[in-house]
Amino acid sequence: MESAGITWHEAEAECNAWGGNLASPADEAENSAILDMTRDMGSRMWLGGHDTGAEGEFVWTFGNAWTYHNWNNGEPNDAGKGEDCLEMNNGRWNDMPCAWAAMKMYVC
Repeated sequence: MESAGITWHEAEAECNAWGGNLASPADEAENSAILDMTRDMGSRMWLGGHDTGAEGEFVWTFGNAWTYHNWNNGEPNDAGKGEDCLEMNNGRWNDMPCAWAAMKMYVC
């Protein structure tokens, strides 16, 4: 879904309103499928991972096990502290502040 700018929590709430959650890729094939579906819309989007419960312990909003990751080099790094939500940037993952509202896309 594309928007003018949305926080991670707003994106998750919109997915919940539609009966779903932010996407939680379980393997490389799912991660690639998300990237392929959205390639023409932009390179950055929210996914359903977060470590708001315990720093460094990422979980999926959907409740499925965290068995796959595709972190960018040096990530997650909690740079500046408070980077608790997951973005995909050109297929690779990065932790970002959940309140960052410059993100324009998310995937449910």
